[in-house]
Amino acid sequence: MGTLDPQLIGSNKNEANAAYRVTGIPIDYKQKQVKSLLQTVLQLDKAGNSVKLRSIAISPNRRTRVATVCFSCLPILLPPRADGEWHFPIPTENNSENSSTDDDDDIIPQEQIITVDSHFKGITVLRSFSKLDEHKIDIIAISGLRGHAFGSFKARDGQHMWLCDSLPRGLLGAQIMIYGYDTQLHGSASFQDIKSLASSFRASIAAQRAPGSTNSQMKTVPLIFIAHSLGGLIVKEAMIQMKNDKKHQDGGLFFSVPSQGMEVASLVPMVAGQPNQALLHTLGKESHFLRNQSRDFPKAFDRKDSEIFCYYETEMLQTAKFIENNVWNMGGPLCILVDSSSARHTRPWENEAHNCIGMKRDHSTLVKFTPNDSDYDEVLAKLNCMTLTAMSTIPRGIKGQLNLKKLTEKEKKAIEDSLKFN
Repeated sequence: MGTLDPQLIGSNKNEANAAYRVTGIPIDYKQKQVKSLLQTVLQLDKAGNSVKLRSIAISPNRRTRVATVCFSCLPILLPPRADGEWHFPIPTENNSENSSTDDDDDIIPQEQIITVDSHFKGITVLRSFSKLDEHKIDIIAISGLRGHAFGSFKARDGQHMWLCDSLPRGLLGAQIMIYGYDTQLHGSASFQDIKSLASSFRASIAAQRAPGSTNSQMKTVPLIFIAHSLGGLIVKEAMIQMKNDKKHQDGGLFFSVPSQGMEVASLVPMVAGQPNQALLHTLGKESHFLRNQSRDFPKAFDRKDSEIFCYYETEMLQTAKFIENNVWNMGGPLCILVDSSSARHTRPWENEAHNCIGMKRDHSTLVKFTPNDSDYDEVLAKLNCMTLTAMSTIPRGIKGQLNLKKLTEKEKKAIEDSLKFN
């Protein structure tokens, strides 16, 4: 099996900047406790290897917390693993002699485990709310082909990840989530297609937003998608599958989504003879699947009060090139992976300048913003505008549950100010 140069993907491979997800954290743990827990279970030298907490939030199950972290150097207890996942028991004092629990209790206490992973598969909550009345809207971001749920949205030459470092302050009331899935090309044994990827994505959304006794209010807020490349096709297919349940859809930002196909010639050699070559061919410019999806999507998502904004690349990207020892890197010829006509093709009434924005970026950096980035400011203004629209067009029954009057004057002013960007 060959390997990929980290620059081929939304890289999470640089050890100094690599992000990890930690799940199973006790619900009552605060930031200092999370850092201390990781220092202990990973046997870190506090002076020589520090833990940086990127985010901490309430897990979808609302019984535990989830955090994203990085380290000043790679912990020795996180050696490379094929599944990118490590499990550690949470240290506890031995109170068995003083325990008040009867020996004949029906439930046997289980050891608490935290899981550290680098794959970020499924939904990861980056920002949540302990008070549910502060929660106004859901944002779910999904990466593209060869992408990484966290790394694809991180600045290329730094650690800034705008979805967790900037957006929580810019989009008040938003629960922010990322969704990870496996779409590696070279060395893949997967035969998944867009329909199955969308089905898994839809199931994750349903589980996250399903009514429950502890968080039923949270499940009725509007939902906005942020999608890059293949991720947008998965969103579109999921919306087609959810066409009879439109309360789950309130618009999206599509970044270089190849609705009419993309340039795949440089990628075909990477999947030759592999089960996933069918998926790659589905993304080509002559794809019958994409034609059918483009026909069905406007019918499934026909709400004109919920907008989709499309961003397209205006710089070329170097393509994949085989080097030696079965290794590929981005040293091939320059190419436009997704042209503007493909990226702008969503719904017939949204193919104009108002909904289609070009950015002086290549396909990969289209969703990588740096601190104080003017492109990010423009995206934030769109998100705030979409949030106001979504909250004002919620069906009355849902609006009553949300009690939107609890949006504070400070929050309203912040949203209004963000719309004055231009």
